[in-house]
Amino acid sequence: MQNLRSIRTRIASLRKTAQITRAMKMVSAVKLRRIQIRLLDSGPYVAGAAAMMRLLARQAETPAGAAAWLASPSRRVLLAVISADRGLCGNLNLNVLRLAQDGLRQLLADPQTTVGLYLVGRKGAEYFRGRLNDYGGRAAIIHAVDAAGADPTELCREWTAAYRQGEYGAVRLVYTHFESALHFQAAAWPLLPLRFDDPAPDDGPATEMLLVEPDAGQILDYLAPRYLQSCVRRLLLSSMVAEHSSRMSIMEQAHKKTDEMIRQQQLFFNKARQMGIDRELADITAGVEASA
Repeated sequence: MQNLRSIRTRIASLRKTAQITRAMKMVSAVKLRRIQIRLLDSGPYVAGAAAMMRLLARQAETPAGAAAWLASPSRRVLLAVISADRGLCGNLNLNVLRLAQDGLRQLLADPQTTVGLYLVGRKGAEYFRGRLNDYGGRAAIIHAVDAAGADPTELCREWTAAYRQGEYGAVRLVYTHFESALHFQAAAWPLLPLRFDDPAPDDGPATEMLLVEPDAGQILDYLAPRYLQSCVRRLLLSSMVAEHSSRMSIMEQAHKKTDEMIRQQQLFFNKARQMGIDRELADITAGVEASA
């Protein structure tokens, strides 16, 4: 039977682990509720904005300013990948990074395509730093920021500027789409150029617009940056909610497993102590019998 001191040390270590997993679960639960409220509140606004943008894009007359938002994509693509800064959230980061890697391979299947990677989250930066040497210099990390300090307004401004200035002809996002606490998955979304051929996710019913003043193209050109900012903010919130939901679930499972291990080690400790007591009683009895 194991030594009592080693078992006692192992039990103490497991109890500390249980405290950590319980604390991480509670922190994720608090953050999840707060961010999920913001995500749900943004849904109607993004849906209404998408419906308005779709109506404007369908208007016949669009000046050059609006046409730039709807231009055909070129062979220079900016791929923005949204991952987490930390692990301990199951396979959430792995799914996002694998989808981004698959998308990168598909883009670079065309020998004339070049891709710039904009990585939001430390896990994405760590994943891609050692995996870009096999593409002959046609894929490079142009910027990497921590997810915790990512400002959706600033991110959207940088991506939009790169698109409008002609540095990249398309901007694509890879993120984690949150549907419920038990269902979230990696997804890709084309940010630029704007496409409204099919109903977008979370898009509400559009109402017929009979009169547009001053001009549909001018209004689209004015609203496009604001619409894109709301979309980027929603995608960041979706990734954050999915991260905390996954971490909360993983920490709950780890806490239960740790409690089970503590009970098992406590049983080993009790058995070892009982065997030690029985051995001492046997020695005392044998000594008494020998001296009688």
